[in-house]
Amino acid sequence: MQIQRVNGKNLRDALERAARMHGESALVVARDVGQDGGVTVSVLPRSETAVERFARFGFTAETERESPSERVERGRDPAMFDVRERLRTAGFTREFENVLVERAETLREKGVHPIDAAAALLGHRVPIAAGPKAQERTALVGLVGPEADSTRSVALALGRRLVDAGRRATIVSIEPHPTAEGDALEDEVLGAGIGMLRGDDGARIGARLAQLGSGHVAIVCTGGRVSFDGRQLLRLGLVLRDDDRLGSLTNYLVVQASRPRATLDRAWRGFERFKPRGLVGTACDRTSEFGPLFEFATDRSLGLVFLAGRPGDPRQLVRPTPKLVADLVLGGRSPWS
Repeated sequence: MQIQRVNGKNLRDALERAARMHGESALVVARDVGQDGGVTVSVLPRSETAVERFARFGFTAETERESPSERVERGRDPAMFDVRERLRTAGFTREFENVLVERAETLREKGVHPIDAAAALLGHRVPIAAGPKAQERTALVGLVGPEADSTRSVALALGRRLVDAGRRATIVSIEPHPTAEGDALEDEVLGAGIGMLRGDDGARIGARLAQLGSGHVAIVCTGGRVSFDGRQLLRLGLVLRDDDRLGSLTNYLVVQASRPRATLDRAWRGFERFKPRGLVGTACDRTSEFGPLFEFATDRSLGLVFLAGRPGDPRQLVRPTPKLVADLVLGGRSPWS
């Protein structure tokens, strides 16, 4: 494969030059914006082999994202085309984009500007779940997901937030054997005034949780081991069912916001058995493409509970709102910038 770089005054100029030089079917694999505002696109002569190879790594041809009718719309309807561009940049699929634009058109007929219509529709369509509720009994929040680092970082941030608010919090680490990561988490937890329980048996952990007293919040984090985690959470659940000092366990699926849709779907298939009641997105400070996460939440009817930036920082653990969802897609202010 020989990748060619084509310069232009802006994105449109660069794409038009690339089409003239390498054909309308050339595959655009990257684009860079220079300090002077000029744009350089990297293109590859179109072939099935190249397309399939790049598709495996989550790349999509720029030429596939814009149909001839959309090129006409660029000149005919700049406002709506701007909405499409922002949705594409955020990583939404063509299907999601078309549905939202169609509904934005309907709102525009009622006098609503396309960007305002898109913001309202995104805020309405992407689900937001209720956060964990305070209880008289010991409340239990379960964090499950394929990446242990993510569940631990959310547990630490949530625990710190609860302690800062005057609540009593304990982080429970379910692990088949002591790990260096668990040791590091324990050091951070104890330094923050948060309690810590570690163990490999859900039933014994449940018995220890019952001694914490009322008004306590236990944050149960798992290590991404589906079979082991499932067995121990089941054993923990049996203790919760039989002990009226403990509330029920509410699980949330924790995933990195920057992961492609295929990875998110794989996480769902692995952890659906835990019946998660909501979704936590991490590493939000390292991405601007929230489309896959938001579309995944929409398709699974899995409400967003928290969006997290820097690991373990309670100030960067944010409760989502319709406005924040719209801002993250349409170029508004990010709480992690």
